[in-house]
Amino acid sequence: MEILGIVLVCIGVIIGALNWPLFIRRQVKQSGPSSIPFVGVLFMVLGIMLMPSSNLKSYLWLAPIIDFTAIPMLIFFMFKSIKEKFNSKSNT
Repeated sequence: MEILGIVLVCIGVIIGALNWPLFIRRQVKQSGPSSIPFVGVLFMVLGIMLMPSSNLKSYLWLAPIIDFTAIPMLIFFMFKSIKEKFNSKSNT
């Protein structure tokens, strides 16, 4: 299980690191491939949780920071849902 956890954490870090340029390119050029938010975070969290003797559990908060797209996407979805609620109330 320890090896599987390490592999999953490494995959999550790689996905998170690769999401950075994709997200920035998508925002600047308004085109290009889309990043896959939360996938890197998911792999990192699963990997850390699978490691039985891991001291990394206290560093779970780093997963959304390493996968840069997770935090901006959360903020984007919050603003989008607030905007939709505001627009639906003003239309009625």
